[in-house]
Amino acid sequence: MNTHMNKKKLVVILFLIVAAAFLNVFIFMKMFKVNPDEEKLYIRMTVASDALDAYQSNYAVQGIYTAEGMSECQMNEVGKKLTMDFETAYTDTYSFYLGHWPAHIKIYDISLFSAGVKVNIPFDVVMAGTMNEAVLNAEVRDGALNLDVNEFYPTIEFNYDSSVAKTAVSDALNSRHIRYSVLLCILIDLVVLYIIRNLKVIKELYRNLRYDRKLILSLAKNDFKTKFAGSYFGIVWAIVQPLITIVVYWFVFQVGLRTQNMNNFPFVLWLMCGLVPWFYFSDALGSGTNALTDYSYLVKKVVFKIEVLPIVKILSALIVNTFFIVFIIFVLACYGYTPDIYTIQIVYYVVCNIALVMSLTYITSAVIIFFKDLGQIIGIILQIGIWITPILWDASIISQKLDTILKINPVYYIVNGFRDALLTKHWVHENLAWTFVFWSMVVLLYISGKKLFTRLQVHFADVL
Repeated sequence: MNTHMNKKKLVVILFLIVAAAFLNVFIFMKMFKVNPDEEKLYIRMTVASDALDAYQSNYAVQGIYTAEGMSECQMNEVGKKLTMDFETAYTDTYSFYLGHWPAHIKIYDISLFSAGVKVNIPFDVVMAGTMNEAVLNAEVRDGALNLDVNEFYPTIEFNYDSSVAKTAVSDALNSRHIRYSVLLCILIDLVVLYIIRNLKVIKELYRNLRYDRKLILSLAKNDFKTKFAGSYFGIVWAIVQPLITIVVYWFVFQVGLRTQNMNNFPFVLWLMCGLVPWFYFSDALGSGTNALTDYSYLVKKVVFKIEVLPIVKILSALIVNTFFIVFIIFVLACYGYTPDIYTIQIVYYVVCNIALVMSLTYITSAVIIFFKDLGQIIGIILQIGIWITPILWDASIISQKLDTILKINPVYYIVNGFRDALLTKHWVHENLAWTFVFWSMVVLLYISGKKLFTRLQVHFADVL
């Protein structure tokens, strides 16, 4: 028997090592596939003026300007240096329209900026360009380009070979990508090593789900029934409350604030794809945290496996979530977004949600018995969480650096995954790095939480 178990353990260890090696090779194969065109490029201007106005920039491709190339910034403070970023592209001809009021303008700096890389455009290049008659005077003085302009659409056009900036951005991205790739490979190896050292904890979860599945499912079914047993409308409340929340958010953002479509998708669909996984996460985390106190009579029984109680609460909350997943697929179909092969990924992201909540509830359900204030803290965190997770807004409106920081929130991965499966139609493997980050966090949280749960378990009955 022990020989058989050792063989199983050896197979699992070999699988984990091979998986880690595969991920390392995959990351290094992609290491040098960097495209600077995927990063937004800006023409940055540091400027001061004695008149409030709106400035515009544009760029020409093969001598042709288009409306898509137009970018605008506001000069909203008189006499103060302001840095303006105009979105642009790699080309050879750029132009500036400097408002429509008479003004004295001082340009301290002009550069191309992307991915943290700044390439200065010399004033000589700008001065060698074309200025229309609305630019009354232009000279470089005191380290700045000084311009006197009138109200007849002052315009500057100059030629600049942006390939220099493109090469600098490409080199910087390659260097950054190498550092991130090496760091990610080290993290992969450390996480796999940690899992191998704690296989016993993972094995206990497998054993509980396999041998106690009938008990868990039976308790989850009864928990769901008793949750609404005393109310007249029963289960209807479990459906009505989230629906009202969706309607309220839709009314406030689209009717009140007149929010436009998100990434060319109707706002209500974008909203629902974010709220449905969030509803489950918040509901399951709240009920799973109180699992031991709700079933205190079972905790005091010596022979009962109390480690299954958080799982019971999590599966109980899944029943309502299943209804909402079916409901959102139906609504999407009504809008013309019929289910396809990408929709199957919903099952994967539901499993992600279950795994994340379970890893957290083993910590929270054990701690709340000794620290009752944890319930209030979790409530506050959930109130903040719905706003820092891109559920009610689009992540594209913030900087890439801030977006990367917010992605550390594992719910971000799940919400984005729901939208990938139902709206934007992207596969899981297209976001492999963040998939690894998500599962690493889940596994580390679960192992740590289960160890904490086991250590405190002997005191549960005494405190309850």
